[in-house]
Amino acid sequence: LHELFRQYSREVRLVLVGDAYMYPGELLDPYGAIDWSERNEEPGVVHLRRLRDHFRQVAWLNPMRRSMWKAPSVLIIEQVFDMYPLTVEGVEELALELSKAS
Repeated sequence: LHELFRQYSREVRLVLVGDAYMYPGELLDPYGAIDWSERNEEPGVVHLRRLRDHFRQVAWLNPMRRSMWKAPSVLIIEQVFDMYPLTVEGVEELALELSKAS
């Protein structure tokens, strides 16, 4: 993340796209990465918070149906990022929110 933060200022708008559906330990446990070669002592949610704290405007676009957003990992990520559905309406809503904060 250090290189990313060095390269991109706080003014960059960060939009993450993904279903946010994973084993909650990947977010909450030290060494929780699903890939055993990734030996990160800090939980994944710590890194997500760092992203949120560095960039002035951040959001998450989720392609899953909203009825699936009750999964534990999705709820955890929703505590870190504003989450929008990856639909035409969701992208329009996100674009409006990002434009307001300019």
